[in-house]
Amino acid sequence: MKSGRLAARISPLRSVIRPRGGGTAWPALGRAHHLFPQGEAPATEVQVGSETRGQLGAESVRLPSGETADLYRVAVQPGHELSVDLGSGDFDPYLMVVDPAGQHWENDDANGGRDSALTVPVNGRGSLWVVVTSYERGEQGSYTLKIAETARAGVVA
Repeated sequence: MKSGRLAARISPLRSVIRPRGGGTAWPALGRAHHLFPQGEAPATEVQVGSETRGQLGAESVRLPSGETADLYRVAVQPGHELSVDLGSGDFDPYLMVVDPAGQHWENDDANGGRDSALTVPVNGRGSLWVVVTSYERGEQGSYTLKIAETARAGVVA
């Protein structure tokens, strides 16, 4: 049973890991669970407004902390918010998002359920990285990832 945890964490960038050959700069985390990939990791490009059905399993990346994960990259423009929703009936979803500046957000259980959801402000142009994983190591199965964009009040894109 998971008790006493916050539903979402927002953390400033502490340090940066730069994968070989370019790519994203992953924040380094001072903890032992749900670590970001190290080195080069394949990511699937998806569009804002998309719904993606995926499968955590043998083809997924293994995070340094042991969880399986699928990685997605979304091209973003400043002045909007993205809502990122992750649902699964097969495992307890865990969602991590990194913006173009390296700030990251995480969510385990959103809105009183076990699915994950985040609303992320987009303050820079570039790639937003989405890490779809599970709360526990060894969990696998199908999932749905939805990414939608909404204009932020008072901001002109």
